[in-house]
Amino acid sequence: MEKSKTNFFKKNIPIIAILFILGIIFLGMSEYDFNKNDEKSGVDFDERAYTKDLEDRLSAMLEEMEGVENVRVMITLDSSSRYRFAQQESATLQGSTYVSSYLTQDLGSGSKEPILIEVGSPKIKGVSVVCRGAENILIREKIIGLISGTLNLTKNKIYVTE
Repeated sequence: MEKSKTNFFKKNIPIIAILFILGIIFLGMSEYDFNKNDEKSGVDFDERAYTKDLEDRLSAMLEEMEGVENVRVMITLDSSSRYRFAQQESATLQGSTYVSSYLTQDLGSGSKEPILIEVGSPKIKGVSVVCRGAENILIREKIIGLISGTLNLTKNKIYVTE
């Protein structure tokens, strides 16, 4: 009986060694956070991707209009992302002194950071459109109206040309 156990272990040493090594590898991998490089925090905002997405969506809408072809759109941003943080406000009894301070959260290492409530998208400064069909004043007005309504811009911030 003892000979059979020894024989079993001798035959299966490579398999046992491989399983042992795989166990160590999996244990090491459980400590590693695979998403830490790919995951963006709620504070990160890619303005270039935001602008490109808006330009692409606007181009697609304009391409659907009758008489409009070969659309190119450029959007210019007026400001960067807007951040809103939690605040604590207080006033004195006489009402003459007003104090506002940011609420913070403890990060555990003795450091603190303000509590972020909201990240707002940047404001749009202007839109330029180059397309075939823009020489027709009716089509140009439709393009300007579509952009103005879609992006909530005044018409003087939109330029359309052929």
